[in-house]
Amino acid sequence: MGAGKPVLLVSVKPGSEGRVVRDLMDALYPYDRGVRVEPLGGVLAVYSRLEPNDAERILRNYPIRGVLAIRRVLLAADAGDPRSSVEALLREAAERGLRFSRLELRPSSRARELGGFAVGEAARLGLLSREGARARLVLVGSAALLCL
Repeated sequence: MGAGKPVLLVSVKPGSEGRVVRDLMDALYPYDRGVRVEPLGGVLAVYSRLEPNDAERILRNYPIRGVLAIRRVLLAADAGDPRSSVEALLREAAERGLRFSRLELRPSSRARELGGFAVGEAARLGLLSREGARARLVLVGSAALLCL
């Protein structure tokens, strides 16, 4: 994944991707000169050495037109195929002691394939509980990203 790791997924209005990429780079470059922004299946992935909370805080203070949502990436895994990536990601989440009240998969087309497996694996590892954050598992190519 090159320099830095995926720290944010940014949803944008269709047609404004180019301008939003420039604005994201303008906002984050003073804090991390190795930052890069890449389109990933309908969203923009921000790769940086910054912590997700810091990158999100910077962007929230920098007005960018066309941004629909900013999601922090907690964990990322790319094990070569989507199923193995989901399994590795959920295992790492369990090792860190994370708990989720709900786990949803995106995009929905991939969720049909792996949704049952992911929820079953999360339950087996003890990741689902009444308390906890809503988590989103985003599948991009063979990689899996866990976002809040």
